[in-house]
Amino acid sequence: HQTSKDAGRQVSTDKQYVTGTAGTGQPCVKYPHLDFDPDALYALGSPIAIFECIRGVHTLGLDFCLPTCKNFFNIFHPYDPIAYRLEPMVNPQLRDVKPYLIPHHKGRKRMHLELKDTMARVGADIKQ
Repeated sequence: HQTSKDAGRQVSTDKQYVTGTAGTGQPCVKYPHLDFDPDALYALGSPIAIFECIRGVHTLGLDFCLPTCKNFFNIFHPYDPIAYRLEPMVNPQLRDVKPYLIPHHKGRKRMHLELKDTMARVGADIKQ
């Protein structure tokens, strides 16, 4: 129950939350299911690994798999302060394997700007 003053009168509102099984008091959000089964999950800059460490999970084990897809790609920037590798949590031997550096676009404009300009040119050509 929350109370606040609004222009000299008292306003009262009730907040009803559905708490999750962990009892965190956070609202329970239900997302719709996809109409297909994805083959892979690409986590771009996701802090999944650090959240698992904070929860006290230090190993997931070799039998670990995602419930909805068989492939998981953890893509992070090497200077990201909360980027943790998830692979060693699945297989401790992967601690010694360095992450693969994905090459980035070099030269001229950034790739998304090049694409934007190209699409604008294509759109202009179609209009003519």
